[in-house]
Amino acid sequence: PEKFVTHRFALGDMEEAYDTFSRAAQERALKVILSAS
Repeated sequence: PEKFVTHRFALGDMEEAYDTFSRAAQERALKVILSAS
């Protein structure tokens, strides 16, 4: 499962993460991860 992660963001960057995932095809985002730490 970890090998499918394409983007990682800090929890504080949730807006950027959502934007990336909403444009998944253009960003080549398969799995976007938010990290609390």
